[in-house]
Amino acid sequence: QFLKVGVLRAPLGWSSRFMAMFFRGLFADVNAYPVYRDGADVPTSEEDYRHPRFAGRWVTGMKYDQYLNYTRKQTAKSVLQVQKDMVEKNRSFVILPEGKYCHNGRIAELLDLAALAAHRKNRSIVYTSFSYEELCPDARGRIELFLYTNPPVEPPQSRAEFKDFMNQGRDLLQNTTVITASGILAAATIAALQNGTTIDRKALHDRFLELAHAVVKSDFLHDPRLADQDFLEDRWSRFLSRKASRWFAFRGQEMKVRPRRILDYDAGERTVPDLLWNMNNIIHAAPLLGIDTDWLEPEQFKEIVSHS
Repeated sequence: QFLKVGVLRAPLGWSSRFMAMFFRGLFADVNAYPVYRDGADVPTSEEDYRHPRFAGRWVTGMKYDQYLNYTRKQTAKSVLQVQKDMVEKNRSFVILPEGKYCHNGRIAELLDLAALAAHRKNRSIVYTSFSYEELCPDARGRIELFLYTNPPVEPPQSRAEFKDFMNQGRDLLQNTTVITASGILAAATIAALQNGTTIDRKALHDRFLELAHAVVKSDFLHDPRLADQDFLEDRWSRFLSRKASRWFAFRGQEMKVRPRRILDYDAGERTVPDLLWNMNNIIHAAPLLGIDTDWLEPEQFKEIVSHS
């Protein structure tokens, strides 16, 4: 958006179009099919389509109504091709990712495309949840990813079962997300902020250890390394140096929140600040962690950290 303005809009748009042609070939080589989502891949108005953020006329070479028609046809073609490949080539149908988080931390309602494919081809669905160790990157900024693969879920027997079937999948994804040190650190920090915008570092550290030990003793899926004291201290150190040092001003044992920094996040990727997003990953464990889910509303969180 910053670059696609004025005289640069057209040449940058054309460059994007040629790049898209190249990558489309790569995706086709790995049997990936395009699906255009309303609001995400398809602008909801002609104004948004022409805006520099999308620059549709230059990137796609189509008028808005032409692009709408193109995306609908391509999505329908992809759905049909996927079902054909499942039968003729015995391929699996992989959707990644699907279960996005809402503002309140709950996973949004899942689309029934997977239910349709499972029903028509009588195939089971295997749900895989994933979570990040995002608040504890290493020295090179790398983070760990945890996956949990659920047992196969038998396909729905009729269209009438689609909604309940996908809700079952949503519950699986919600409740089998692996709890990591990052999630626990987010919970401990959010809880501490309820008492004021200045946090005692030792108290936060002790709360982190306390919650980690509670998670280890619970039935929730968690990183097994949470039982290792040295591991917890390493994650605490990473959190302080990589994230907390940006979000807080340190004065001895005091950590004073920096509202603008802790509320800053990539709006293109998320709908809530990073601290809330990491707590949202483990919202199913909120009662164990002593978190009131009302605290996780973006406006409520903004009011808390901005309060002087």
